[in-house]
Amino acid sequence: MMLSVSVFRARPRLASSRHFTKREVKPITATAVDHVCIVAKDVDASILWYKSVLGMEHKFTDAAHFYPTCSESPAFMQQGSAKIAITPLDSQQLSSTFMKRRKYGEHFALAVSREEFSRAERELPALLKLHAPPGHSVDIEACDYGHQLSLFFSDIDENVVELTTWVDPASTQRLSK
Repeated sequence: MMLSVSVFRARPRLASSRHFTKREVKPITATAVDHVCIVAKDVDASILWYKSVLGMEHKFTDAAHFYPTCSESPAFMQQGSAKIAITPLDSQQLSSTFMKRRKYGEHFALAVSREEFSRAERELPALLKLHAPPGHSVDIEACDYGHQLSLFFSDIDENVVELTTWVDPASTQRLSK
């Protein structure tokens, strides 16, 4: 399965052309912090450390777009509901708008339901435009990782935020963009 990535400028894509106020667009509801992404000089050594010290399990080892299948992608470690994405520090995959903005790809991800993710695809552009300071980027990057659908965007301090939902890779319900 090929990684699907698209970057778009936040433009409300709502049926009406009228301007929406902050009260008319409901905030996106996250259910939890999904994962934190850290960087490592040696991903294999970090995997071993997290296994040995914290008893975490290396997930998605045979999945495309996850380490080690794709050496430039993050390794996902999990114990219970705690998840850490470990991104290679020397990754050459810095073509992403948001990876360029952040030096090594560090970010945090908020879990949303599949329904809330679909709503975020439609309404997040309007929310970002309504709440962006002058001159602030309102770009959104949508990624389909097979097991995971994600929307990346920046907060007002240029921190990268990810909204993510986990899906069955065989599901036909993918990104709407």
